[in-house]
Amino acid sequence: MIAVKQSHRGKGLANVLWHWVLYYINNNFTLECANNDVRPGHVMIKATQIMTQEVERRERKRTGGLWPVGFKEYLFDYCGFSVRIQKGLMSHMFGSRRPKDEEGVLYVPLLQKHKIPTKMALEKKACPKPGVTIMRSKCGTRACLWCGKTGLSLVRCTRCETSFYCNAQCQKNDWTRHKKWCGKTRKQVRKKLIEEGGMVENEDGTYSLVLGPRGQMGL
Repeated sequence: MIAVKQSHRGKGLANVLWHWVLYYINNNFTLECANNDVRPGHVMIKATQIMTQEVERRERKRTGGLWPVGFKEYLFDYCGFSVRIQKGLMSHMFGSRRPKDEEGVLYVPLLQKHKIPTKMALEKKACPKPGVTIMRSKCGTRACLWCGKTGLSLVRCTRCETSFYCNAQCQKNDWTRHKKWCGKTRKQVRKKLIEEGGMVENEDGTYSLVLGPRGQMGL
């Protein structure tokens, strides 16, 4: 996971970190992905168990000030990851047990050996500068929180800016569930989940979600 130390968030350092991760991949990876969903000549970067914990802060163009950026938002909205859809047997084993957007994938084109030095020199010059707090979007495909369909042009919740839907109807259908944490702080959401039996506090002070028989939260 890419995360910026809390005291340094809001300085644009997450973009610097991600730039050098891609730089390392371009310069060192040579094994191309054999996935049928992507054309030959690409490396697959897979992210699993993607959570929403804060990893950076960005400047909001509309209202100003710094706004928290969760790991899931950062990968999908700013690194260009897309929701990874399980297929075949894997979809039956894992498809209903967790949200689809907890797995993401990014395909990076492999460079021909003679092009690597030139590409690497250009990438060094193009490294983002610390202090740039406005993060440019590079969105991948997202999953509708109501029906699970994926796409690039989903509707974003304007209140929390982290939830996506196919259209206004899907958003309306999901509102009974989504309103429990939309626009709320982590502490407020935790309190609500505990009150409704969807989360318990462990003896060591940590918290765990209560899952139903199909792996869904017990809300």
